[in-house]
Amino acid sequence: MSFASVNNTIYAARKLVYHLKGELKSVNSQTDQTTTNADESAIRAFLHQMIDAWNRGSGEGFAAPFSKTADFLTFEGTHLKGRKEIAAFHQQALPRCRSQSE
Repeated sequence: MSFASVNNTIYAARKLVYHLKGELKSVNSQTDQTTTNADESAIRAFLHQMIDAWNRGSGEGFAAPFSKTADFLTFEGTHLKGRKEIAAFHQQALPRCRSQSE
């Protein structure tokens, strides 16, 4: 995953955090100014944990940051419920993804 992709994902995650907090009024530079360093650090840590687990081929590690009751939509639209389903799906998907990139 590229640095630009990580930054785009962080920006999208910020919007989601503010939306969930009911604080998102509009998506503009004002949103960026209200993001705290702690928010950004937490989002970056979450993403880096997922990226590192993906690179290791660990579905369990990829799913670790999610709650036990998380809802997750995969890249092809499968709806996963909970950390266990997220881990199992990605453990199966990771070998296929790695072999296609080699």
